[in-house]
Amino acid sequence: MKTRFLMLVLLAAACGSNPVEQLGTGVVRGVIKFQGQVVINVPETAEVGEPVTISVRSWGVEDCYITRGPTRVTDSGHWVLVEPFDTASQLPRAGVCGGPIYHFAHEATVVFSEQGMVFVEFRGREWPENKPYSTRRRILVR
Repeated sequence: MKTRFLMLVLLAAACGSNPVEQLGTGVVRGVIKFQGQVVINVPETAEVGEPVTISVRSWGVEDCYITRGPTRVTDSGHWVLVEPFDTASQLPRAGVCGGPIYHFAHEATVVFSEQGMVFVEFRGREWPENKPYSTRRRILVR
């Protein structure tokens, strides 16, 4: 299998904060499914050699002391993994975050070097269940 060249330019725009896992403070997987809602932007098609921006939203609430963390992107052939992380500096009181809802946009710009179907997997958490969640999208690279 040919190895594709993948150029990553990681971008992130902060809009607020995010609920934390019950495990402690530090870097946590972003909540990408919040009360049943998932916001992902992936084009259906892309051109070889042209930059493509893909993004996923993570959610949070003000009093959980969350800031936007890094977005990790991994490329393996015709599969791209996008993992948004956020940083918790304090646990929620009694396991519950109160206050208004905010969100972060986790973005990555990729450039594909060969044609074919590419699968993009987004891996994070769902809330309020606070369990792992992943979803996939496809991009046809021409």
